[in-house]
Amino acid sequence: MRVGAGAALIMLVTVATISWAATPVARVDTGAMLTDFRDAAGKPAAVPTYASLTLDAEALHLRIECHEPQMSRLLAKCHRDGDSAVFRDDCVEVFVNPSGGETGYLHFVSNANGVRWAEKGKGGAPLTLAWKAQAARTADAWMVVMDLPLSTLGGPPARGSVWWFNVCRQRQAG
Repeated sequence: MRVGAGAALIMLVTVATISWAATPVARVDTGAMLTDFRDAAGKPAAVPTYASLTLDAEALHLRIECHEPQMSRLLAKCHRDGDSAVFRDDCVEVFVNPSGGETGYLHFVSNANGVRWAEKGKGGAPLTLAWKAQAARTADAWMVVMDLPLSTLGGPPARGSVWWFNVCRQRQAG
């Protein structure tokens, strides 16, 4: 875990696999909504987090909405892509493995500033990959939209394939 000493961290996690059995690549919306975020102890998250996935011919798009009743305490100090300090901020992490397993995945991270950080596996050097992250804030939430080009993920999903996802939220504000 990459958190500075004394930092309060609540990691919220949901894991899903998406089957592309009947989903042609040209379809825009996979209909996948991830809502069952849990803390590290397996209990329901204290504040809601939602993630939706859509797919088009070019990219996998994720929208992660992080409700935050303490927006004034939101940590978003990192402003430079590729800086591991993003892990000390309130951030979201997306793990994607098009081969369907829990190893050999790509790891994408972004904070409430839209700062991007990526690696292959966990604990590796940051990668310079083609992907986008945009962040926005409201009075009681922050969100990140990630666009992960299919070329970055190894190509479009084959009909019948299963991709493994893990979406995490690190909540420093609460």
